[in-house]
Amino acid sequence: MINTHISKHNIRDFVIRRVLIAVIAFFAISLMIFSIIHLPGDEMIYLPSYVDMGAVERYMEEYNWNDPLIFNYARWMGNIFRGDFGESIMGDSYYSK
Repeated sequence: MINTHISKHNIRDFVIRRVLIAVIAFFAISLMIFSIIHLPGDEMIYLPSYVDMGAVERYMEEYNWNDPLIFNYARWMGNIFRGDFGESIMGDSYYSK
């Protein structure tokens, strides 16, 4: 005979286990997405020689590309939790609006 008795203890353990799995999965997926975004490394080496490197440096400073990756990841995750998905590359709008 199958035991059909379900206790609150079993349900609580099940929910806790599922929440922990979801948190770990969210962290792993976000780390993969962030890695893919930053995979190319220093994209500035592919720029043509006529590009003003001073403007490139200002751009990198404005978007914090000079910071270590761990800081960029923390900033990126903070923006995601606030609903700020960044600037559109197709215009002057933001994805969160």
